[in-house]
Amino acid sequence: MKTTVLFLACFLFVCGISKQLSAQTRRNTKYILPNGKVLPADKLDSLRAAWGPGRLVFSHNAKDDREGIMHLVKITDEMAQKMQEASAKRQQLLNDMVDKPAPGFTLLDINGKKWSLKNLKGKVVVLNFWFVTCPPCIQEMPELNGLTKDYQSKDVVFLAMTYNDKEKVTDFLEAHTFDYNLLVDSHDTDVAYNVTSWPVSFVINKEGIIKFVTKGGQATIRQQLTKAIDQVL
Repeated sequence: MKTTVLFLACFLFVCGISKQLSAQTRRNTKYILPNGKVLPADKLDSLRAAWGPGRLVFSHNAKDDREGIMHLVKITDEMAQKMQEASAKRQQLLNDMVDKPAPGFTLLDINGKKWSLKNLKGKVVVLNFWFVTCPPCIQEMPELNGLTKDYQSKDVVFLAMTYNDKEKVTDFLEAHTFDYNLLVDSHDTDVAYNVTSWPVSFVINKEGIIKFVTKGGQATIRQQLTKAIDQVL
């Protein structure tokens, strides 16, 4: 996987990003400054203050994820403009998927159960793309957990897709609760769904057509998904 700058809606979350990470997650992550030195997790807020609002984002790749590393990047005005342009292009790719057949996938969850989209025809499928060190992903989990309870007696299946492996997700669950069915090693599925920033949620109707997509981490994520699910039930 290519290195991905995870501004994720980071301009919205950067002011409180360190508070959104659990103490355990922060302790288990090594933060690397541009000069190669390691920054203690408890100094993130100080660095943010020194660099200025909206200037701190994280960069990492799949190897960094395995090793628990986050590179700290200071955003210049030029970089911010390019990131905004790239975000608009990514959003358009996601929007273009609406009303089209959802790409198929077959993945295992953390318990070894196989999940295949083609076997879920006749049910509404809600997908959430996330990863274990994604602050906006973590922030929206309580809302997503509430959503699963709202529809527990309905024909709705909630699947959370992460490119992290089973071990990473199992460790994550020691400090967090995520009530979706947790599917791991989703690299190829992320690509198929044009997911290059996280979190992203999709609603797929009973015929396997994508009817809704939104970037997550928003205060209104539960309301947005509720409306989309109700429209296709």
